[in-house]
Amino acid sequence: IDLSDPQDAREWERTAQARPGRADMFQAIGRALVELGLSDLRILNLGSGPGFLVAYLLGGLGWPDGFGLLSSTI
Repeated sequence: IDLSDPQDAREWERTAQARPGRADMFQAIGRALVELGLSDLRILNLGSGPGFLVAYLLGGLGWPDGFGLLSSTI
């Protein structure tokens, strides 16, 4: 897969969430962050994917603040 190819990148994004273990990984990361007990936690998304993890953390766990840097042309 060549993620610099728009067609490959779209296909990866379309199928990413269905991959085995992905939801478990997101939940484990979320639990670890909650266990830190930080009241002013911020999330920085450096554009290493389509933003599914940061969307989960901001929406699913209710963090009020996040910032994303994207470099994709698609």
